[in-house]
Amino acid sequence: MRRLALIAVVIAVGTAAARSEDMWDPPWDDMGFPETTQEWNFPNLLTFLGYENGDVLDPLLPMSPHPVDMENPFGVPHIEWPCDIEVEDPENPGGWILLTVRAEVQMIDYTTPDDGLVLLDAPTVHISIEMPNPDPDPQAPPTIPVEGTPLAGTTVPVSIWIPNNPDPNLSKMIFWQMTSDKSPTPTGSPPTATGVGPDTYGSTDHPAPHPHIDHGGGGWYTYNGLVEIQPNPEGEWLTFELVDSTNIEEIVIKTVCMPEPATLGLMALGGLGVLARRRRRR
Repeated sequence: MRRLALIAVVIAVGTAAARSEDMWDPPWDDMGFPETTQEWNFPNLLTFLGYENGDVLDPLLPMSPHPVDMENPFGVPHIEWPCDIEVEDPENPGGWILLTVRAEVQMIDYTTPDDGLVLLDAPTVHISIEMPNPDPDPQAPPTIPVEGTPLAGTTVPVSIWIPNNPDPNLSKMIFWQMTSDKSPTPTGSPPTATGVGPDTYGSTDHPAPHPHIDHGGGGWYTYNGLVEIQPNPEGEWLTFELVDSTNIEEIVIKTVCMPEPATLGLMALGGLGVLARRRRRR
């Protein structure tokens, strides 16, 4: 009975909650450039029905790697969740350690930032990192959490593939937003994401267009950033570095190909125009 009630909650408010964390328009909004949008929202009906607490994400399930909402005429974007990674052993220079990385569903009680609705046992993606257990006892578990060890600050990549306009343009602008309960950097500073095209392409991380939002109460934040790739490739990877024990509620990525020079100046003027309009509405 409780599960049926929870399903009703997700059906009723899951979609509305998803849109609540799409906090900002991109800097180029209202400038007439064709853009793409891809949004991954994990407290949704498909994720709720497809997974139990602690389930490892199945790459074959459509709600796992693919967006729940998108407008991209050039193809279907997808996420590649972390896998095992090899890192240098901090206690043995020149040595390497194979870490086990899991992307699994964690059910939490989540309060939506804008309207205060509570989703009970709402699914989020939980990133956890484990290292080989140095205990020689054969009965000991093979891995242990990195928390409290020299590897506690290790980050692991979450990479998103975004198909792109194949026509040549000056640059590709990528505006990203992430709602999570932990800043994806070991220092606690706001996260950064790196865009990658072919080797001959350059990638630049610009300052975040907006102040990051502290939603309060549950420790949730919405971060944002702006990445530029020159010239625009036919597709690009956007990679986030995540620390151990991070829950991700939503990722929103908006992109545009800019055919003209002085792109950032135009975008700055456009952003000021949007800000002025919003102030006039209040």
